Amino acid sequence: MNVLERTRLTRSVDARITITNVDFSLPSEVVSVCGKTVDCGNPLQHSRGTVRRLSLNPHSLSDNDTTGNNNDETGKMLLRWLTWDVKDTLIRVRHSVGEQYCSEARLFGIRLDPKAVDAAFQVAYKKQNALFPNYGLAQGLSSRKWWEQMVRGTFNQCGVHEEKTLGPLAERLYLGFCGAHNWEVFSDVELALSECSRMGLPMGVLSNFDCRLEQILVNCGLRRFFKFVVTSESAGVAKPDKRIFQVALAHSGTPQPGLVSHIGDHYWNDYKAAREVGMQSLLLNRSGEKRSPDENVPQEHILTSLDQLVARLQV
Repeated sequence: MNVLERTRLTRSVDARITITNVDFSLPSEVVSVCGKTVDCGNPLQHSRGTVRRLSLNPHSLSDNDTTGNNNDETGKMLLRWLTWDVKDTLIRVRHSVGEQYCSEARLFGIRLDPKAVDAAFQVAYKKQNALFPNYGLAQGLSSRKWWEQMVRGTFNQCGVHEEKTLGPLAERLYLGFCGAHNWEVFSDVELALSECSRMGLPMGVLSNFDCRLEQILVNCGLRRFFKFVVTSESAGVAKPDKRIFQVALAHSGTPQPGLVSHIGDHYWNDYKAAREVGMQSLLLNRSGEKRSPDENVPQEHILTSLDQLVARLQV
């Protein structure tokens, strides 16, 4: 019998974990990425366990708990799932947008100032998102078309208008951002995800992102940790809309939102929005600096590093 089978770990009256029937022979998972089939390998290679109870500190409970009786015999809220934001929580762009756009543009003989391209991108993004929110899905666009328009709008502001150049350039940038070379995984991420997996805690992704996110997570070596990936493109709505959280809850198969906790770096899109649907949540603030909305968050709900996560789940 495996040493992890039928194990009961009792931390204290503030945290209790029971993992049963751990099965390490989980088959590979095949997912569809923007219409293409991708074999992601074992999404939870560390363990496949049934979490009977994982109790958080009572201070970590949702402020808007309408989930009924989710408590164990000690009165603590039970936790069955974690959902994660991705950009600026698990990964970040390796270089500025201006640097990456200029790097590709040089292949076409175009030389621009990265800072000027950064500024142009911000203007173009604000305009594009106002006209076509969430990749323009409601107006019949796809995320690919949306980003092609973004690239054109950015370079148009920098004086580049040649369509024979902008078309291939937009294509290279769209596909290039699927690659791991354009993304950096934060140094505390893999250990935190591995520890959560070893605890038998299933996890999913809930992110305002397009369909490339599946491939990005595969290329960055993170997809194996997650049972599902919900993006704003796949859900048809973006955070903080409560419907995208409801899609993630449906994927988890957990009927009570209070059994799920969400972790992200944005007060409104992650911390507050999750609590509005009755979930628990933790706010990641890597800088440790006070940010305006964060003053509404109890200190025990704030992480400055994911190195703090496992201890926070067990206090």
